[in-house]
Amino acid sequence: MRFDGTLRELASGVDALYLSARPDLPTVRIQPRAEFLHSIGPEAVVSSLQETLGPQLGQLHFGVSRVDLFSDWQGWSLTLVDAHRFVCRADARRTYETGGILTGFEFGTRKTKTFSARLYDKTADIAAKGNEWWHEVWGDRYVAGVPVHRLEFEIGRQGLTEFDLVPRPRSWPPPGICGPTRRSSG
Repeated sequence: MRFDGTLRELASGVDALYLSARPDLPTVRIQPRAEFLHSIGPEAVVSSLQETLGPQLGQLHFGVSRVDLFSDWQGWSLTLVDAHRFVCRADARRTYETGGILTGFEFGTRKTKTFSARLYDKTADIAAKGNEWWHEVWGDRYVAGVPVHRLEFEIGRQGLTEFDLVPRPRSWPPPGICGPTRRSSG
């Protein structure tokens, strides 16, 4: 995906656009597509949004509600026997199968918006969702016909706060405060 600065091109890079009049929510919330983020990078996505939407909406402030860290690799096939090889503090553990074939594991639950992990067959995911652009991201490192597995850690809004990973506004610290304070979750 290449971005040329037009609203039409920007729309193709946005998965969801939310508008709200609620005072506890942002007026506009944008969820960029993974393809957009991986093709030009997060900083360029923010710049593109500022350049395209700023003139219509005024000053924009950006925040992060979730971070997904992942690693893709080939050469190991998952089996159900592997499920017991993983040590996990989470109470929730799930296995996923499609047509009797194991496609992945999930540790923890996304509902807590704290921390969860998944290990799954990314090539099966691509086949189901039609995201063939991943082959371009992997480039010549991708060996066709050999499954790609992804280990993914999802840190939700609550986890970002608890781990003190919430990015501070550029004007931090506000006038009158000597430095950043750690937020308490309890």
